[in-house]
Amino acid sequence: MSKYKCHLLIVSLCIISLIKEGVTFKCYKCTSQGAQGCKDPFNVTQLVLTEDCNYDYQVCVKQEIMSPYHLVEDEIKRGCMHEDYCYVEGMRSTHCSTCKSYLCNSAISLSFLSLPILFLYQFALHLIKC
Repeated sequence: MSKYKCHLLIVSLCIISLIKEGVTFKCYKCTSQGAQGCKDPFNVTQLVLTEDCNYDYQVCVKQEIMSPYHLVEDEIKRGCMHEDYCYVEGMRSTHCSTCKSYLCNSAISLSFLSLPILFLYQFALHLIKC
C-alpha cells in the first residue's frame, strides 16, 4: 500500500469515527437548579441528560440568568434552542452563547480532543507501518 493511500485510509477512519448517526446533534440539557453538574465548572459525570436538536432548535445554548434582586442563586441553563435565542432572551442573561456541534454547550472545548487524535494517528501509522 502506498504511503499516500495509507494516510488517506487513516484520516478517513478518523473522520468516520467522529460522525454521529443522522443529521441531528445532541446538546446537554439541564438547569443548575435541577442538577449540580450543570453549574460551572461543568461536570459531565454528574449530568446524564442530553437531547437531540431538531429542525426548530438548531443550536445548543448555555445561558447564565441573573436572579432578580438576588433572592435565589443565579441559574445556568443548557439545551437546544432556536438560533436567535440569545438575542431574544439576552435581557435576563449575564451570559448567553450558542454553538452548533455535538454536545458543545459544556465548558469543555473540543480543541482538547485534537492532541489525543494526533497521538492516535501517529500510533496507527506506526502500527500499520506506513
